[in-house]
Amino acid sequence: YYLKKINLNGIQFIGQKKDSLLDNGIWQVKVPDYVYAYGYNKNIIVAKLHPNYYPDQWKVNTSITEYYIIDLNQDFENVHGPLSITEFEEKMLDLNGEILEFDHFYSEEKK
Repeated sequence: YYLKKINLNGIQFIGQKKDSLLDNGIWQVKVPDYVYAYGYNKNIIVAKLHPNYYPDQWKVNTSITEYYIIDLNQDFENVHGPLSITEFEEKMLDLNGEILEFDHFYSEEKK
């Protein structure tokens, strides 16, 4: 899993590399654009984002915050989200026993 940023338009998402034959690889988006905070441990990855509404991909809606959890102990259907803050906290307690902190931050606005 990687935080992938495309500098041309500021898209920033969490993806899983599926093919390394190509230089840039083939990415499967796990958490959509625009991720501005994340955290992780050996069992889960958490992400906080402002949704990006296409076709106006130059702006994100900073008045809405969505939460995602990637369960690294599951192979299929391991992404939970979008979640509200309450749903996020409940799912975190269920999966992890405690709420994981976001410890990596980026601008909440696309650059």
